[in-house]
Amino acid sequence: MNLSDFLQLNFRFAVTAQAVTIQRILSGPQRPGWSWTFESLIHFLRSQAPRGNRITAAQVRQLMEQVVLPPLGHHVTIRPAAGAPVPGQWVTAGPVDDARLALFLHGGGYVAGSLRSYRGLTTALAQACGVSLLALDYRLAPEHPFPAALEDVCDTYCWLLARNMNPEQIVLIGDSAGGGLAIAALIRLRDAGIPLPKAAVCLSPWLDLSLASPSIQANNGVDYLNPDLVAACADLYLSGLDPHTPLASPLYADLHNLPPLLIQVGSAELFCDEAREFAQHAQAANVDVTLEVWDEMIHDWHMLHWLEPQARAAIAQIGAYVQKALHQEKKAYSNHTRTTFILSSE
Repeated sequence: MNLSDFLQLNFRFAVTAQAVTIQRILSGPQRPGWSWTFESLIHFLRSQAPRGNRITAAQVRQLMEQVVLPPLGHHVTIRPAAGAPVPGQWVTAGPVDDARLALFLHGGGYVAGSLRSYRGLTTALAQACGVSLLALDYRLAPEHPFPAALEDVCDTYCWLLARNMNPEQIVLIGDSAGGGLAIAALIRLRDAGIPLPKAAVCLSPWLDLSLASPSIQANNGVDYLNPDLVAACADLYLSGLDPHTPLASPLYADLHNLPPLLIQVGSAELFCDEAREFAQHAQAANVDVTLEVWDEMIHDWHMLHWLEPQARAAIAQIGAYVQKALHQEKKAYSNHTRTTFILSSE
């Protein structure tokens, strides 16, 4: 971002903050518990999100790359994932046990998001979970529609196993589209007979690309996402595919024999209802699923951990969940033969 863009962005935020101030004086906060700063930021993000029926990937990417990164904390190390089949970065924050790791899948509607724009969140998660975190730079639509991103995730996971990483010491973590991608990867790996990770954590996951959940409309105007933007991302990723395809929309998948799941979703976000429904399906399939609905939180509020106490609290919950999962008594695992796990292309 150049200086001119930065100044324009700050001017637009100042205008938004002034409007929020007047509105709060007249009628109070839009949602109970929203601070002035939090509400101003949500209104600003909402005003920047494109609308209409001609939204492009470039617009979505521009929106996400406007993120101003918080400074990295002490003892943070970021290094390229040398030798990985897909570009990525290893993120550590403080002393960690290298045998325990998280594979992180960023959000962005399958068309946007980058290692840079997620650096603040990946650092916070690595620190909270006490693991080495591999942030994956998977391929994006429309240049690489479904199932490219899914293939990248599964190939990287199999690469980790081929390096003799114990699946009992791996967790998948994904937010938004990355949350849906994490579930889809579990399903594909399960069906291929590949050992699954110990657990998965989904932050505001996008699980239904058909946009059928009531909260898509009910929370429009509260969340900063809008249905037009979400629909455009779905179209770009699916490229004509049926949105009910289970590996694209895991809400419609067979969920039997998946590992334990933690799902965090905000009550004020577009994806709230599909997360609730998915958790019900998972429970019916005898999956150990924990659903946390955070009151009055918007989509992916974890990204605002530098500002919002509820975001920091949610990340702390994730850290506690992951540490408990990875410190449970684990099965012996060895892949001394350096097995290469191959996924069917069918």
